[in-house]
Amino acid sequence: MIRFVFLLDKTPGEVTMLNIISVKKSALICMTASAMVLTGCEKTAEGQVAAIVNGEEVTLQEINAALSEANIPEGADKELLQQQALQQIVDRRLLSQAAKESGIDQDPSYLIRQRQLSEALLVRMYADKAGTTIKVPDQAAIDRYTEANPFTFANRTVYAVDQIIFPAPADLGDLKQLEVAQTLADVEKILTGMGIKFARKSAQMDSVQVPPAMMAQIVSLAPGEPFVIPTGGTVTASVIKAQQKVPYNAEQAGPVAVKAIRNEEMAKIMKQRLSEAKAKAEITYQSGFAPPAEKGEAADTPDIIKEAVEVPAG
Repeated sequence: MIRFVFLLDKTPGEVTMLNIISVKKSALICMTASAMVLTGCEKTAEGQVAAIVNGEEVTLQEINAALSEANIPEGADKELLQQQALQQIVDRRLLSQAAKESGIDQDPSYLIRQRQLSEALLVRMYADKAGTTIKVPDQAAIDRYTEANPFTFANRTVYAVDQIIFPAPADLGDLKQLEVAQTLADVEKILTGMGIKFARKSAQMDSVQVPPAMMAQIVSLAPGEPFVIPTGGTVTASVIKAQQKVPYNAEQAGPVAVKAIRNEEMAKIMKQRLSEAKAKAEITYQSGFAPPAEKGEAADTPDIIKEAVEVPAG
C-alpha cells in the first residue's frame, strides 16, 4: 500500500493536511502538487461516450433519446442518423457553452425560463409515470368513447368560417349586447357602437378541436347565425360559410380513441394529485394576488396538466 498526503499551500513554510488516502500501487492517480503534474485522467470518447465537447461528454444515451423523438423511416441508415443526431447535439452544446461564456445563464429572464421548462418537464414525466398504471381499454370501452364523441370521430367536420376578432371588454357581461346579432354585419354595427375596434378574417375550424358541448351548440344554430367564443383576452365572432365532413375509418379511430381515453384518465389522476398537493401545501399570497375560489369537481383542467397529457378538447 502507498499513502499519499495531499497538501495545500497557505503561506511560505505553512501547509495544511487535507486528506490521507490509501490506494493500490496499480491505481491510476491524477494529482497536481506544486510543480508536479501527472496526466492520464483526461476524458476520452469511448464506450458510452460518443464525443467530448470542451470537456463535456455527449453520451450514446443522449443520441438515442434524440432519435427516439424523431420520425425515422423504415430502412434508414441508423449509423448515419446517429452521426447526424450527434452533430446536432455537438452544435447545440457549443452554442450553449458560448451563451454561458457571454453570461446569459446568469440573466434573470433565463433563470425564470429555465425553471419553467424544468417544471413543465417534471410534470410531463410525472404524468407519463401515472399513465403506466392505466389499463389498456377494451373494444367495448373504445366503442363507447367513439359513440360519445361523434364530433371527433363519425361526425368529424371541418368548417370554413368568417370571423370578427376583437379584444375582450373589461366586463364580459357587455358581450350580451351581441345576443341580438343575426349576422356578422350586425356584430360589426354593435361593436362600432360600443367603440370596440375589430378585425375580419377567414379561417378553418375542425370539430375535433372544439369542446363537444360547444360544438353541439354551434351545429344547432340557424344557417348564417353568428356564434361568439371568448378566449383569454380575445373574443371571436364566427359564421359558418361552408363545411366538409372528414371520412371516418373505424380501424384508424381505434388507436386515436385509446390515446384519448388514456390521456383523460391521466388528467384525472393528475388533477387528483394536484388537489392533494394543494391540501398539504402552505401557500401565502400577497394581497390582491390570491386566486378566485375553487369551482369544485367541475373546475376546468389546469393548463399545465392539459399540456402534460394532451387532454382532448372538452
